[in-house]
Amino acid sequence: MIKLAINQNRLIQNLRYAFTNTTTVVAELMQNARRAGANRIDITFDGESNTLTVLDDGLGVADFQSLFTLADSSWNTETKESEYPFGMGFFSALFAANEVEVQSLESYIRFKTADILDFNTVVVKQLETPIQGTSIKLKGFDIRMYEMNNAVAFYSKGFSIPVFFQGKEMNRDDALTEEFEVCEVGRVRLAKSQCYICYLQGIPVYQNSIPTDSKYSIIHLSSEFKGKMPDRTTLFNQDESIEKIRKVMREYLYQKLLMLKSKMPELAFVEEYWELATKWSIGYIFNKIPYLPKAILGKFDKSGSSFNGNNDDDHVTFGRFSGVSKTQVESGEIVLCYGIPEYDGNLFFDAVTLAKRLNWVYVNPYSLPSEHWALSHIVDLSELYVQTMFVKHGMFDVEFEYGEASVALCESYTLTSGLHSCVISDEACYIDGELVIPSGSTGVESLWQIDCCYFGRTYDKDSGLLRRLVSAERTKLSGFSKEPILNEVLNSGELKAFSTLADSMFVIAIDSDLKPETIQINPKHLDRFNQFLKSLAFSENDLVLPLPQPS
Repeated sequence: MIKLAINQNRLIQNLRYAFTNTTTVVAELMQNARRAGANRIDITFDGESNTLTVLDDGLGVADFQSLFTLADSSWNTETKESEYPFGMGFFSALFAANEVEVQSLESYIRFKTADILDFNTVVVKQLETPIQGTSIKLKGFDIRMYEMNNAVAFYSKGFSIPVFFQGKEMNRDDALTEEFEVCEVGRVRLAKSQCYICYLQGIPVYQNSIPTDSKYSIIHLSSEFKGKMPDRTTLFNQDESIEKIRKVMREYLYQKLLMLKSKMPELAFVEEYWELATKWSIGYIFNKIPYLPKAILGKFDKSGSSFNGNNDDDHVTFGRFSGVSKTQVESGEIVLCYGIPEYDGNLFFDAVTLAKRLNWVYVNPYSLPSEHWALSHIVDLSELYVQTMFVKHGMFDVEFEYGEASVALCESYTLTSGLHSCVISDEACYIDGELVIPSGSTGVESLWQIDCCYFGRTYDKDSGLLRRLVSAERTKLSGFSKEPILNEVLNSGELKAFSTLADSMFVIAIDSDLKPETIQINPKHLDRFNQFLKSLAFSENDLVLPLPQPS
């Protein structure tokens, strides 16, 4: 025959690994004080002696043995039924300190924790002067002052009775008050935030995310929910419990929004509650409201970038437009669009440039709930056919650090898609593998369209090269002297990139500051120039320039 047996020594020794962390003892002692009917709790910590003292004005401990009886609780029936005390809370103190002293009512005990964990007896002694409530001292509590302060602050924030640390009352902004409303999972105080914190018996047990500001909803859970042994820092069956909490909160919020929707002007309602509703996955409440809030409407900052990934925030500024009505969209007054070119995908910078120039309104369809009226009106720029027209004045190829491109120079170019059209003379655009640069641009604003990997010195180098090449080609097309071009080339050291200088002749002088000064020689005057050089030469064969061959 066999039966259940317990190795009590090993069980007690292993309990130290069951408690979540050292500071949970603070929460356990606060809970004991609250259950004892305390009106306030005073906590002090001596950093030099590492002594933690927790003092309360509750009913006190009538039987010290109850502190050391595992899985047994001396609390009254009501407390047992509503809070399910495990009868393990005081054991956290035994593993947190070297020595413990407990004073309550007329008695006190003092012992080494190693002795009590070896099952040695502790003598209960009488106090000379009885006290109200309970005082617990933990000596040899290995923790730093700031850690203790943070722990007390953390456990006090939603606690039901005042807590003082080092004589200062702690913040209890999350504590249960009359402004909390009853819901299916407990009592809740809503905030305009996706974030929420759950408290069980005044102690935080779950937080879904870290709030970016001070706004978050607070839920004090009902006795339906149970804390996980031994220290209740998390919920029992946490995944299942959190799923239920979230469903209840979503429905609770939805009903609140329905009430507000019936009382507020539609425009104000959408602007005020769009973000909150969509984050809680109840954005469908807006589906039939003929209005889009300004928070989700954007404007292109630049069309001159490409990148790996689909991050709207790198290229679009949101909130610039006022809200947009369904009437404006259906009439064509406002065009909604979406799409950012990705470097490793379809590069539709012509469509983006057209949208930017015509002030189309950017809206990410993924920010809209399914079946929203606006979804059918959003132009996908990646699929938009755009016709480009221009008169090519000149062209050249250029090799950059991170890519190469053909460059076409023009006075201006026209982008057309259906009834939409614009003429551009001051911004380059990378279209079908060709960088189209109009007269009012040097093209550098669109280098990112050729490759997304530019940074720092590399961008400076290639933008400088492109600027000089465009200037050189325009100088060549205009028939002006190429002397300024050569000077730039000599200073930059990029002669091989400047094909426009081929078959040209110059006289170069270097001044005392090593700055070149150039004069271009017209080929038809080469004979006269050679005669002049002969008159200066040491020999008849010196300094004679060959006649350039036609290219």
